[in-house]
Amino acid sequence: MTTVSKNEAEKKLQDLNGWELEGDHTISRTFKFEQYLEGVDFASKIANHANEKDHHPKMVIDFNKVTISWTTHSENGLTDTDFEGAEYCNRLYDIKQDTSR
Repeated sequence: MTTVSKNEAEKKLQDLNGWELEGDHTISRTFKFEQYLEGVDFASKIANHANEKDHHPKMVIDFNKVTISWTTHSENGLTDTDFEGAEYCNRLYDIKQDTSR
């Protein structure tokens, strides 16, 4: 697996709504929900997907907010797998928002 440079990461983030670079090794986003259980359900779906991909983000559930952080620990940096995980999170969130309207 090849790590992504900081410049490459910043370029990739332009296409990832809401995601931010933290330092040189992590991307993160906080997702907001109307209710606590919506966030828990969202986090559970991400956990299942991450388990299938064998690539696990840090997740923090704080009442109606879920913060997801991706990094590749084995590479001590960001890889394409992290950005794929972020894309999955965004797609899932967009679907949840569309169905809750």
